[in-house]
Amino acid sequence: MTRILVATALVTLAVATACTTTTTTPQAAQDTPATAPCVCAGLEVPEGAVDAACGASVCLGTAGYRCADDGQSVTPDPAACPHNWSGGTGGKTGLVEKTLEDGAAKRVYAINVPPTYTGETGVPLVLHFHGWRPAPADVKDEVQFLWKAVGDEKGFITVAPEGSECPELNPKGDPFLCFNEGRDDAWLDKLVALVSSQYNIDKDRIFLSGHSGGAFFVQGFALLRPETYRGAITFAGGCISSSDEYGNSCAVYKETAAKAGRKIPYFILHSPDDKVVSPGGSRAMSTLLKEAGFPVKTNFTKYQAGSNGHSIDPKLIPDVWAWAAATDPTFVAK
Repeated sequence: MTRILVATALVTLAVATACTTTTTTPQAAQDTPATAPCVCAGLEVPEGAVDAACGASVCLGTAGYRCADDGQSVTPDPAACPHNWSGGTGGKTGLVEKTLEDGAAKRVYAINVPPTYTGETGVPLVLHFHGWRPAPADVKDEVQFLWKAVGDEKGFITVAPEGSECPELNPKGDPFLCFNEGRDDAWLDKLVALVSSQYNIDKDRIFLSGHSGGAFFVQGFALLRPETYRGAITFAGGCISSSDEYGNSCAVYKETAAKAGRKIPYFILHSPDDKVVSPGGSRAMSTLLKEAGFPVKTNFTKYQAGSNGHSIDPKLIPDVWAWAAATDPTFVAK
């Protein structure tokens, strides 16, 4: 059975059970066969099985499909479902670096908009958070390296903000940049609102992604905002400290998970060769979330992660996006 992801392009699915378009009449009237109702039934899609009249459309979760006139196939039909699109206009395509005021300061963010973007339909958004590092964070290069190729191919926008100064992480040197739920949430809301005003964002398909220190942030932020973001992706993160000094305490994550208003899906990736952040922390985070009832996908197999095992292999991203695009199709953001 061919599986598809919901998209605006029309991709025909294979037929699981073809419908019967005619019925047999009594012997005396066989020269005028009667036409029976034609129905697409049992055609499998990611959200379930389509059961609709020929030529009609049906909404499954947040994904719409149209039954072909002959009842032998279904195609994606975005118009079949109500939309939670931002309706933003005026934004341009391409990869650029911009700034947005944060109090008296200006913070940098990178944004990549695929060349196929038209603004006619809402598109997904990936928010990616870098690891702890001194300024500048080179967020444009990180988007180029990690998300741009798949975003351009699959049609989603990527935004990577630069963190704010965290002197406590490097007290004897240049302050590291990092993300903190209490300090950065208002600015991040402002950033998402700005992007949503400039681009037509599908608010039901906004995802969080983070690497290293950025993964620590995403792990907690997703638990605090599970009804805003559809899913969370972490690379080389985990809960690694007994206290909450660095915002990555297993005990704090566990407490927050117990209070979360929704079991937001997670995809946790960590190379077993990581010499910077122990992969045991990601395993612990995975166990913690699963025990709390959260859907969790993991990749703890060896991949190309640089000499210290802590980098991200961009070859992982197609599989990561396939997971994101298919996860929790009935989610509606609040």
